[in-house]
Amino acid sequence: MIDYEFRILSKTIEKIVKKKIKSETKMLKSVPSFLFTKDYLHNMNKKYLNHAKRLSTLVIRGLPINNKKLYFEQELNIDNYIYDLKKINSRLNFKKIIQIPNPKKVKFKEFNKFLDENIKSYFGFELIGTWYNLSFLDKSYHPYFDYFNSNNSIVSLDLDYFFRTNIYTVHNFLYLLKKYSNIKFLLPHFGCGIFLHWDRVLDLANKPPKLLCSSPKSFYWLEIFKMKKFNKIPVVFSSDHPLNGNRSIQMYDKFINYLSYRN
Repeated sequence: MIDYEFRILSKTIEKIVKKKIKSETKMLKSVPSFLFTKDYLHNMNKKYLNHAKRLSTLVIRGLPINNKKLYFEQELNIDNYIYDLKKINSRLNFKKIIQIPNPKKVKFKEFNKFLDENIKSYFGFELIGTWYNLSFLDKSYHPYFDYFNSNNSIVSLDLDYFFRTNIYTVHNFLYLLKKYSNIKFLLPHFGCGIFLHWDRVLDLANKPPKLLCSSPKSFYWLEIFKMKKFNKIPVVFSSDHPLNGNRSIQMYDKFINYLSYRN
């Protein structure tokens, strides 16, 4: 079993939070400083990973960072945190997702050069446009999505709920899906309700997205995927650990119950 969304809170993120670096306003609101008290993260990881015995693979990732220097610093050091996780559970495998940078700060040529020179292997990419306050349809993203589409890449893309935004919507994602149908999308938070329009998704995608269950407040939606009309939609486990309000174990247990129903 895979946890598709396991966050690495690196020294770079700790520095941003403790120094309250102004370019990272979303991070300062989303990452509490108490996570960086002595041994807190290690103990939190240990408690979750020792409980989640069916996990075989963690898809690790950092967080979006606007500052160019700090962005590259984070991505270069993600692998360094695998050792500590291996000490907790030596059976675990690891796959890495790379943050897609703010294209207003990091041009695609810089990003592509960085991949070629520094990143030996990766599972896919992630874009959380709300942290950059920039629509994923912005033309500055075009060379990024062209690259991902030509390489049949995996891209984890955060949408948002219609009552909070008119930018990161299902409607705009369907436009993206039509243009870049070779990208294998992962959609956190159950795709923010995109499963209600799954017939439209199937019309547009060469391979339909996988929905990630990384939304503890919407976990009751799993009941919907037990219904005949929705039970073919691919839903996979993701905890967004440790940024889920200390609910990783609860989310894991509920997903195991869901799997027992489906199987």
